[in-house]
Amino acid sequence: MGILQSREQRLCEFSSLLTKNWDDRLSYIAQLPSDRDGAEQTIKLWLSWCRDVMLLKYNCDDAVTHLDKLTDIRTWANMLTVLEIKDFIDSLNKMLIYISFNANLHLLFEVLMLDMPRKERRADYALNSAATDR
Repeated sequence: MGILQSREQRLCEFSSLLTKNWDDRLSYIAQLPSDRDGAEQTIKLWLSWCRDVMLLKYNCDDAVTHLDKLTDIRTWANMLTVLEIKDFIDSLNKMLIYISFNANLHLLFEVLMLDMPRKERRADYALNSAATDR
């Protein structure tokens, strides 16, 4: 699988996790990289996604990196508060530090899945997201 295909797959999977239940999130960990470099790259990709979500919260659409995922990022921005996004970004940054200290990757990803905000999928989020894309 190429780098762009891998990025696309990881972002699609990550985007869907916001509305998944705990069991689905914890099951997803088995699909994540089990090597330190892969785990670090995955977390950095997620950080860039969360950065884009935060940028949209502050109406900085022009600075978004993942333009191909703008609709999904906007949905996250509509569903989450600034504090929820900030807290999850803090968790991701801590995980990068823990990886450098040789922490157990499986346990780190479990903690991330539990730290990630969880929202019920509601039609009004999708409607708000679609309305702001026009």
